[in-house]
Amino acid sequence: MSLEFELYEEKRRKMRRFSFLKGIITTLIVITIIVAFWNRGLVSYPHIAMYQVYGEIYDNPERDDILNKIAVDEDVYGLILKINSPGGTVVGAEALYESLIKISNKKIVVVSIGEVGASAAYLAALAGDKIFARGNSLVGSIGVIVQYPDLSKLAEFLGVSMQVVKSGEVKGGINFLEPLNKNVIENQELLVNDSFIWFKELVSQRRGLKGKELEKVSNGQLFTGRMALELGLIDEIGSSEQVLKYFRDQGQKFK
Repeated sequence: MSLEFELYEEKRRKMRRFSFLKGIITTLIVITIIVAFWNRGLVSYPHIAMYQVYGEIYDNPERDDILNKIAVDEDVYGLILKINSPGGTVVGAEALYESLIKISNKKIVVVSIGEVGASAAYLAALAGDKIFARGNSLVGSIGVIVQYPDLSKLAEFLGVSMQVVKSGEVKGGINFLEPLNKNVIENQELLVNDSFIWFKELVSQRRGLKGKELEKVSNGQLFTGRMALELGLIDEIGSSEQVLKYFRDQGQKFK
């Protein structure tokens, strides 16, 4: 075997090793780019966050954790909150409102109401700096409700009764199998009224409604988006396009 042939073979081996390493590096770069595009959470970039509230609203720590992360994320310039909900529990609304207010204190929050934004959902919307709705969206239902079935006549017909031992007359609330107790009902009314006053105060503070204007929208009534705009419950009639335009007009940078 000649020396020239050995040198030629060594050169070929070096070229193959170089090509192999080049291929590995190229592959790693491509994978990194693909992962970055598929999981943009790995890349820091200025953007507008979006969160959707659909269906019944309940206390939800996972939801609040997500919103808290949005509040402290310096790359989030604002939040679009999309709502399509008939309401929910008072505690669920309170927790959601407080999470949204933390964001609103630092960056712009714009609410976009779809088919319905009522009761607890409207309470959450109050955290927004701007509230949009469709012309025929259902908005409002400002109030608090507690419902109990009265099964006492059915229980009497079936011969069913329940013996209860308790420390006080209103302890445990309403017994479905007994006729409604006046004192228990009055206690429930106190609870409802206290939450209702809290709800109304939020409407007054966030929407600037007082006196007759506030009373007019606080009887539990639903309004169309057009009616809600006239009453001061929302700011504009518009879709997601108008919401994005609002952010552009504010000079926000987003992708």
